Amino acid sequence: MTASLFSQAPILAVLIPLLGAPVCGLLRGGIFPWLFTTVLSLLSFWFSIELLLHVNANGPISYELGGWAPPWGIEYVIDPLSAFVMLVVSGISSGVLLYARESIQREVAPSVTGCFLRPICWRLPE
Repeated sequence: MTASLFSQAPILAVLIPLLGAPVCGLLRGGIFPWLFTTVLSLLSFWFSIELLLHVNANGPISYELGGWAPPWGIEYVIDPLSAFVMLVVSGISSGVLLYARESIQREVAPSVTGCFLRPICWRLPE
């Protein structure tokens, strides 16, 4: 992984699934939302593997959010335990998504998804 991409890996491993979830809710069709979610989950899993290897070799990573120093701002620390938990969660998510395509298509009909999104869209400010 390049140095500039790896410097953002701690936050990307968390933000990729968080920002992908609303986008996935807006996608239509049977295979494209599943494929989009699976790719994002595998990408997060890859970042988790890289972070765990880096933390085991070099020690904990401290990532400052918002550009403020830790006493005033938010500090995101990745130690071996948190990197391992991130790896397990993203790995299980990726494994489940790889085998869940048929199940998702059977359980959620495309005509029903609008019923779930309609109340959310009514609450959005204009």
